Amino acid sequence: MAAMVRNILFDLDGTLTDSADGITRSIEGAIESLGQSSPPREELVQFIGTPLRDIFVLLLDTSDPIKIDAAIDAYRERFETVGFSENRVYDGISDLLVELQERGYALFVATAKGQRDANRVIDHFGLNAHFAQVFGVETDVERRDKSALVARILADQDIHPSTAAMIGDRSTDMNAARQTRIRAIGAGWGYGSNAELREAGADSIVANPSEVLAQFLPL
Repeated sequence: MAAMVRNILFDLDGTLTDSADGITRSIEGAIESLGQSSPPREELVQFIGTPLRDIFVLLLDTSDPIKIDAAIDAYRERFETVGFSENRVYDGISDLLVELQERGYALFVATAKGQRDANRVIDHFGLNAHFAQVFGVETDVERRDKSALVARILADQDIHPSTAAMIGDRSTDMNAARQTRIRAIGAGWGYGSNAELREAGADSIVANPSEVLAQFLPL
């Protein structure tokens, strides 16, 4: 199966970069801007990779669309000005991307971030040269169901599912891969547990970026 794969889709948060500080501080700031107390940041890490609307429905304990939209706007304002840079590339990622390119693989970013935020993060860390294209979500459907984003990438790039793999750290990544019939590889160094990745149908789980290379032989 690995020999057939030629295209690799990478999640961003929790897979390429450790974005916990920027995301949790932006969630905290959004909640406090509405006059409510935020849970501790260590408790907010579990929400990384979850759609913003779902996060604020839960943490604000409301279904009021006006209040939820206000929280989302406050989150985005902080993230776009400060939060996107409160981030770091995981150790070993740059070397991994270089080696996969040298082995002949086409690399893509597939993230639940909006397109603008995705581009800003990739630009900020100088990762552009490694990726054929960066894809962020463009519709509410893609925000709620990452398989819609992956399906769009496959169609846009004319990629057959049998030639693609998804590397990500959360169940949403594994589910998206399973639903689009591409290979699902769990990034065990990210925010999701191995149990979460296994239950979501990961074909394999790797403990660190260097172990990814064993999954993809030179083409």
